[in-house]
Amino acid sequence: MTARDNDDPLVRAKTYPYFTPPYSYLLVNGAAYEIVEAGRDPTRDGRLRDGGRVAPAATVLHDLGVRAAPPLDERIAVLAHGSNAAPETLARKYARFDEDVVIPVIKARLAHFDVVYATHFSGYGSIPSTLAASGETVAEIAVNFLTPHQLALMHECELSALNYVYGRLDGLGLALEGLGTLDAAHVYVTRHGHLGVTGAPLAFAAIAARARRFAQATKIEALGLARDHLAPGCDLDAFILENVRDARLRRARSDALRRHARPLALPGFEAVEAPLSPPSARRRSPRRR
Repeated sequence: MTARDNDDPLVRAKTYPYFTPPYSYLLVNGAAYEIVEAGRDPTRDGRLRDGGRVAPAATVLHDLGVRAAPPLDERIAVLAHGSNAAPETLARKYARFDEDVVIPVIKARLAHFDVVYATHFSGYGSIPSTLAASGETVAEIAVNFLTPHQLALMHECELSALNYVYGRLDGLGLALEGLGTLDAAHVYVTRHGHLGVTGAPLAFAAIAARARRFAQATKIEALGLARDHLAPGCDLDAFILENVRDARLRRARSDALRRHARPLALPGFEAVEAPLSPPSARRRSPRRR
């Protein structure tokens, strides 16, 4: 998706969760650098692809004028099961930040869960993701390793509309590309249950999974199902644009979807208090790139 496409509300709604590279990467001030070798810590002894060269992460960061980034053991592992795995989403969320943004985004395989549609419309007209327990399924997701400073801004983005809750998920089978395994991580999940218009969780066709047991749908198919349920006969593009442009209607339609929501049982999940703080404390004018 190009920057111009990102301004088109129909493209943004229909293409969520957006392009995610088929490799782990280090996001540096909005640009994604492939992690060729993770090392023990991609920010310290990893090797990155920078154009036509492969170089130590420390060298690439130095050449970009970035001061030493906090190491992996000072960061919080947060599951990225939707658009937070996409460079363009992270670049947009951290475009106005008060320090250099360096985020390791590590490909991962999450056992016993699948990525399914939540039960609300986002402000940009899409139906975003959440997790559902799912037997022997192994979902292909990513893990964002965020500093406390970065996590505070992510809370503002994810929690301010009161659609998600933040917490810790224990007892995981989470295999990280090049970095071993984790048995616990943090995650944002829906407060309201999964999309229930089909009677069972509906998986994201755009997110790969092995041994998937839920039916899956593309983003356009899922939006069409919601439209058929809430405004049958309405043109799909018109339906999406109404949700984007009319916040009251969007909330009313989300409330209507929730009447048919199915609760999500997430074994090992415990909510964690995540207080919001003023965005002015962490943002500034975009830096030149």
